Amino acid sequence: MARFEASEGTSGGLREVRFRLEVADENVPGRLWLPAGETAAARPLVLLQHPGMSGKDDAIVAAPARA
Repeated sequence: MARFEASEGTSGGLREVRFRLEVADENVPGRLWLPAGETAAARPLVLLQHPGMSGKDDAIVAAPARA
């Protein structure tokens, strides 16, 4: 059975949602950046995957995602 965990905060004027999905003994972490203070609305999703030797906080991933 899959398990989902999430926590929220703010970072650089954006709402940041950190999440982890556990499926079949594998943990898949992720991060979602949303405009702060806005209500839920339909918007496109851009999925970025970082290279194996970097992480979600590296500029190559975080800068385009925040923009």
